[in-house]
Amino acid sequence: MTPAFTSGKLKAMFPLIVERTERLQRSAVAKLGSEVDVRNLMARYTTDFIGFGLDTDSISDETSTFRKLGKRTFTFTIREELMFFLKEVATEVFKNFEYLAPEIERNTVALVKGIMEQRNYKPSGRNYFIDLLLELKAR
Repeated sequence: MTPAFTSGKLKAMFPLIVERTERLQRSAVAKLGSEVDVRNLMARYTTDFIGFGLDTDSISDETSTFRKLGKRTFTFTIREELMFFLKEVATEVFKNFEYLAPEIERNTVALVKGIMEQRNYKPSGRNYFIDLLLELKAR
């Protein structure tokens, strides 16, 4: 994964950062004078930015599939908290147990596979994170 984060690769992603930041700015300006949950707005911006090259538009659409997946990933159930604890206390016994809930893994894998299939397993040339992964896979 390290080759995906070279300074050159990150510089190539800069236009994506600028575009998403402009969306964030437009959204913030549109809400001038009203109360804004900044934590939620920044979480949606981050979701948009890391969206694997999808136009998730989480900034204006809080109900986007990718945003829901992101929220679920960071909302821990009792099962997940127990799994974290057990893996820390008895690492060897629970080494084959997964941290993440099965639906998170299943949905994330399905999303990434779907994107890769749409692109015929070839980078789109837009320098999104998924393109970097496809380039690494081709090596």
